[in-house]
Amino acid sequence: MLTWSHVASAHSPLARSVLVADNGALYVYAAWSGVVLRTDASEPFTYACDTAFGVTPSFVGFAWAPRADGSLILGNAVHSLRIVAPDACSFRVPSDWPTDVGIAALESDGTPDGFFAITTQEAPTLLHTSDGGETWEAVTQLDAGASVTGMQVMPQSGAAPRVYLTRASGPTDTLLMFSSDGGATFTTTAHGADLSLVDARAGTTDELWLLTPRRETNELAIVRGVADASVFEEVHRVRFFGGLALSTSDDRVWIADEAGSLVRSDDGGATFEAIQTDLAIACLVHKGDTLWACASGTQEQPALTRSADGGDTFETVMSFGSVDRLHQCEGSQTLDTTCGSEWYDWQRDVLPQPDAGTDAGIQTDAGTPRPASRDSRGCSVQRVTRPGGGALVGWLCVLLWLRWPGQLARSAQRRLSRRALR
Repeated sequence: MLTWSHVASAHSPLARSVLVADNGALYVYAAWSGVVLRTDASEPFTYACDTAFGVTPSFVGFAWAPRADGSLILGNAVHSLRIVAPDACSFRVPSDWPTDVGIAALESDGTPDGFFAITTQEAPTLLHTSDGGETWEAVTQLDAGASVTGMQVMPQSGAAPRVYLTRASGPTDTLLMFSSDGGATFTTTAHGADLSLVDARAGTTDELWLLTPRRETNELAIVRGVADASVFEEVHRVRFFGGLALSTSDDRVWIADEAGSLVRSDDGGATFEAIQTDLAIACLVHKGDTLWACASGTQEQPALTRSADGGDTFETVMSFGSVDRLHQCEGSQTLDTTCGSEWYDWQRDVLPQPDAGTDAGIQTDAGTPRPASRDSRGCSVQRVTRPGGGALVGWLCVLLWLRWPGQLARSAQRRLSRRALR
């Protein structure tokens, strides 16, 4: 499960999730700004607005996973689940998914196209698909009155997967639920603490990793223990939770604090050592021999990094300032219209501005500079040089409301969403 941390100002793309597909494709969800993607390792990163992926500038409950055919399944707490074809720049809602129902969690069942999802209804429903989300079967409906805050699925060879849930039954109370039969039945343990399930490590007895607030110090504690534990062991605290990653090949554990630290345990979580003290990490993924980390980088600061030595050193994979092309769609589909206003905002707010002595303008999706005297909405451009040096770019907009009503309306709606979420 992905758990988000604090929020920054509008116009700042926040790298909140990285998806590493088996085919080498990389996807970075930049909250409020869109999806930055590289579908082929030989290609540069490109930009697609979140509208093209069927989501809005909200990362509440956001989760995604790759399907066997290379497409994606994703959703959040606000909108229905989507199946996205990134190369085709299209998305669709499965025909039998409940209308206008979001997801609280999405997890793989260990098979290429098998997933469990929890809905955001008052009485949440646990659903399962074995065909990548095309059809869904209701496994069980949970009692009303307690929202789902976390889910983990532990595949079992030749048997139904084990399913763990945490549900908020009160301001400081949690229901920890466990199923050994793929979610058909659950046993429930009540805890007098605010707990959110983050991850789990398979074993003879599965080990659960959870978050709980320490309000007296304004910190979040990472705790661990088995499902039927009455008390969980605290192993670390952070100011802003930036992610937790469990190695699948050994006992290493990583915990990130978005305030600027990364710790690692080489003994399964018994002890931790600080290995990074100035890297603000917003998400962590360990896949194969690589540790991936995303950050709230802007322009030339790292937005996606990776480490081949367990986090001792990181190399920059992508910075937002280098993403200067719209994603190219297959066939005749184009993102010029769909992402017009968002792409304009990205170029204006994220990309480094050209020097005053150049006339590069703003790039189109094909990479051809637009004339600097006219922007993508028909706004004239005037460069003003300060007496002390430096340049200001003034956009003197020609009010072509009739020509671009859709783009202007989407831009206004997007800005309102950003302000509401700050």
